Amino acid sequence: MRGAGGVLSVVCCALVAALVVGASAAAAPAYGPPAGWADLAPLALTSTDFPGSRIASQGYVKPDTDSLVEYDRTILNATIAGKRTFLIENDLDVFKRVSDADFLIAALPLGLQLEATRIGREYGKETGLKITYTKVGKAQGLGVGNDSVAIVLHMGTKAGEIRIIFAVARVGSLDSLIVFAGLPKAQLGITHAKLLARTSVSRIRSGLLPQSTAAPTITGNLAVGQTLTAGTGNWLNFPVTYTYQWQRCDAAGANCVPIPGATAQTYVIAPGDAGFTLDVVVGATNVYGSASATSAPTGVVPPESPPPAG
Repeated sequence: MRGAGGVLSVVCCALVAALVVGASAAAAPAYGPPAGWADLAPLALTSTDFPGSRIASQGYVKPDTDSLVEYDRTILNATIAGKRTFLIENDLDVFKRVSDADFLIAALPLGLQLEATRIGREYGKETGLKITYTKVGKAQGLGVGNDSVAIVLHMGTKAGEIRIIFAVARVGSLDSLIVFAGLPKAQLGITHAKLLARTSVSRIRSGLLPQSTAAPTITGNLAVGQTLTAGTGNWLNFPVTYTYQWQRCDAAGANCVPIPGATAQTYVIAPGDAGFTLDVVVGATNVYGSASATSAPTGVVPPESPPPAG
């Protein structure tokens, strides 16, 4: 993983470059979500969050040493609560461990202190503005995600103060780094960081819920007294627990009603199931929340065979 200063340096270089050239970039074909993870692209802040804005660059990039995957998106000409920005950069990093994801939040204040002068120098070089001072504000929590922090970097220019806001929100083992810069005298601050971080965290939490990619299955002999077994199906985003609810449905597999007490992975077909179909709802839970998927219905359960004549 890059040091905090290195992360800030890379982000700020991308920020000033996007400001000056406004070029588009395609996703890097060699990178993408790691096996078992959903696509991160829908989770990043995007132009539809800011009417009138446009995407300058987006795509997966080579991840840091301790990062499984990184997805970056840069948005130009966005407005946040009436304040115009040069751009917004949103980088999503998925880490192997929560402790790795916590690193940037812990190191951001020191890293920004170390890099502030360089950021100002690079910003001035790329924009042609004379930066008269740089000042790092106080680190503040945003009250979103599992942990978060935001810091304002103040830069003096002849046209007025420019503010660059650095914010990080952690959700599980994913960091959402948000960096945005305002026009001179735009007075952007922590309040605007909170708005962006709330949107980002909400989208991440919903996007990283378990996602079914293959429906649950039912195996076993379809006869009264026989045992059926539910298969979980296939899921993205690493569910850690599963729940089961068997249902009795009509002959067409519709109008399903949960069977009281039938919440194990297996189900013994009861006499009352004859003439009906059955299905099973599998619930999957991970660190982000829960989702469910339903199997296809079985065939119609045949009537119970009469006992042999004695």
